[in-house]
Amino acid sequence: MPTDPLLPRPTQANIAKLAGVSRPTVSLVLSGGPGPSKATQRKVIAVAKRLGYRPNLLVRGMKSGKSQSVGILVPPVDSYWAEVLRGIHDELVGAEYIPILMWAHQSTIQPTKFDSSLIPEREANDGLKVIYHLLDRRVDAVILWPPFAALYEQHIHEFLSRKVPVVTIDHDLPRAFNTDSVSANDRAGGKLAATHLLELGHRRLGHLTGFLNHSWARDRRDGFEKTVRAFPGATCTTVELTSSCPVVEKAMELLQHKPRPTAVFAGIDTIAAGLYKAAAKLGLKIPRDLSVVGFADLSFSPWLTPPLTTIKPDSYNIGRRAASLAVDRVEGRIQTTKAQKLQMAVDLTLRASTRAV
Repeated sequence: MPTDPLLPRPTQANIAKLAGVSRPTVSLVLSGGPGPSKATQRKVIAVAKRLGYRPNLLVRGMKSGKSQSVGILVPPVDSYWAEVLRGIHDELVGAEYIPILMWAHQSTIQPTKFDSSLIPEREANDGLKVIYHLLDRRVDAVILWPPFAALYEQHIHEFLSRKVPVVTIDHDLPRAFNTDSVSANDRAGGKLAATHLLELGHRRLGHLTGFLNHSWARDRRDGFEKTVRAFPGATCTTVELTSSCPVVEKAMELLQHKPRPTAVFAGIDTIAAGLYKAAAKLGLKIPRDLSVVGFADLSFSPWLTPPLTTIKPDSYNIGRRAASLAVDRVEGRIQTTKAQKLQMAVDLTLRASTRAV
């Protein structure tokens, strides 16, 4: 708002009057349209700033058919996703878009293959309502994490049939959906974890993986196992989590394998925390008896005893790139219909949970 109470209201009509130009010329300048000279543009913008003019985005949206908003369906459940959301927010706001964050409750069911019959009816209806809320507000694009609620994969056509661009984070939908995606380089992360442990002299390695219906879990496993198998004399024992068995029990199953692994790569830091508990139950000291590497560098990881060595993804820039992809699709800067698959670099954060054999 203008600070001088004697100034007229900040409308396009008043800007035109003070700038000595027509109302359509002001509209063209403020909307970035072609036509007005550079001198006219500078004069109109100077007056608009002086009056404290703010564009009416609702009117602009009705004229352009765009809402300048992007629906966000990701789970803000830990520090990783908080950073992803911060990146999404900063990129969208910088591009003059509004993020609309919606929540659908995650099912506790984690089937190996997607089966919509396993999702409770109330939960499925709740998730579909969230999708319709976004569609009813005419969002220009959607950013989502499909496993957050398995029904998103079932209902992805609700977006695609309306030509709403979809960008997924950390999970590739089946190729038939042809959706863009941004993720950490999970295979490289698995390879980095294996290389670190092998360089420390470990030859009996284990992997406690996440649910393999998630592409990130499959890729981390693939990168880890291939690197171990390629190393002479090294072996890998892998145990997959299941919905029917707690993490600690699965970790104990891995640690009681004969011969016992001397080092384990956990698919994510929360799994590593369960591995710590299992090791304590079995009387194993970390890292004296067992080296552990996690993935994600969650906020609690430095506070575990001992602090957790982990693979750190660039979560903030994962969010920024996802938002940038969505905006580029909306504004036509990406012309190809081919899905864009972006992978962000990962690094090893070295702490006290690993040591040489």
